[in-house]
Amino acid sequence: SQLTITQLHYLHRIEACNGITGTELSKEFNVAKPTITNAISRLVEHGYVRKQTSSRDKRVSFLFLTKEGQRVLAVERQGYYDYAKKVLENLSEEEAEQLCKLFGKLF
Repeated sequence: SQLTITQLHYLHRIEACNGITGTELSKEFNVAKPTITNAISRLVEHGYVRKQTSSRDKRVSFLFLTKEGQRVLAVERQGYYDYAKKVLENLSEEEAEQLCKLFGKLF
């Protein structure tokens, strides 16, 4: 199934904060908890995320990427890498350096 940009953002954050909770995710993205709950449920259904219930509080679930979730992000990264490589191969070395410096200022 196709992932939305928002779902990809959630996957990236779950990857970066292995074991993040839905509540933490909703705060980081400034969205209502039910919105995150629905999004996470879809990601779980599609096999990208797994939930692990807290042993201390059964109401809390920690979120982790599955192998499939990791694969999807790897494919996405490779796509960005391939695109950047294609863009850079049409630039001179000096132009490529300038572009990298400009991106460095932006990000």
